[in-house]
Amino acid sequence: MRYLVTRYEPGDGPQNQMVSFMRSMFGDHVLNYPMLKSTAVSDAGITKQTLYEVSRADATSDERFNKVSEAVSQKRTRSSQPTVWTSDDGKAVAQIKQDERNVTLVVDQKVAPDFGAYLIRALPEIYAAFKRGGE
Repeated sequence: MRYLVTRYEPGDGPQNQMVSFMRSMFGDHVLNYPMLKSTAVSDAGITKQTLYEVSRADATSDERFNKVSEAVSQKRTRSSQPTVWTSDDGKAVAQIKQDERNVTLVVDQKVAPDFGAYLIRALPEIYAAFKRGGE
């Protein structure tokens, strides 16, 4: 089973913490790219329909396609807001910002003073494990 985060607003701090919590609980079962909140998604949620069914009687096939395409393509704008990574004890340890080209991890040194240095030392081992295909 896989989980898709829907109606996601990247600038919403509590929502980011909840998504981080879900990722810590369910790991790779949570899909990497959330469905951003949009009018099309909201309309579908209100009427308990899929994106394809909303206003189906009032819209042509091309109009329905354009609505769905607009809702899905908005995911690219999510890169401007970081995701907060929260530790098991509820501390906001780091922020992760990801776009098509880069992943940036910023560790809060006040919350976890030695964690950044640990990551730097462990990075060669982490990368080697990644290249081997391990966890």
